[in-house]
Amino acid sequence: MNVLFKINILILLLISLNTLKAQRIGIIGGENIASLVKSDNLIIRSFKGEIGKEKMRFGYSLGIIINIPLREKLSLESSILYSTKGNKSELSTNNGKNSYLTGYDLFSETQLNYIDIPVNLKISHPLGVVRIFVAIGPYFAIGTKGTVNRDITFRYYNGRVDQSEDKYDLQLGNSSSDHIKRFDYGVGYRLGVEYNSFQLGASYSQGLLNIFPNQNVSGASIKNRVFQVSVAYFLLNRESKK
Repeated sequence: MNVLFKINILILLLISLNTLKAQRIGIIGGENIASLVKSDNLIIRSFKGEIGKEKMRFGYSLGIIINIPLREKLSLESSILYSTKGNKSELSTNNGKNSYLTGYDLFSETQLNYIDIPVNLKISHPLGVVRIFVAIGPYFAIGTKGTVNRDITFRYYNGRVDQSEDKYDLQLGNSSSDHIKRFDYGVGYRLGVEYNSFQLGASYSQGLLNIFPNQNVSGASIKNRVFQVSVAYFLLNRESKK
């Protein structure tokens, strides 16, 4: 992970050195639709072997965006974003009326907060009064915090219902005692449209790193997936006329 950290620092330095040449600098924010792709042995199950449902979680991202022109229609575009990811899990069981505990419902929400640094090669083309664009490139992420919220409802044969809630922080790191790796990287795809200083975009990022650190669990894997819709406004917009 020291190599990944050095790559992040290098990217930040390159962006800083080229900021004075950047013709477009702005703010960007949007909504995340995140999920975690898990191996089968990490998906929640009941004592009877019933498999839970893994669902998407809504989050957000906010940060700055920098565009560095390379050619007439080609540019390097990068962002530094505070981004919330994670997923939701649900499990419902039914043990039958003859059991003291007839069943229970489990709801769990995992939130992972990151500093995301996507670096995209962007191709744009004028179309009437707007410009359309597509972009692709790697992203690097540094985890800042992770939390899990759980809600369990127990149902009993006599009609009694008990509910339990708890919340705990995830440990970020690379040891077997940690819950999630602190660093992540992957590839992102983006497309959108621009009009004057405004940019509307949609992107999909696919984590390539297994962020589950415990190698003692054979075949265990967790990877980030995020679909994002964003709006950007360029405060500095000195795009040259060509």
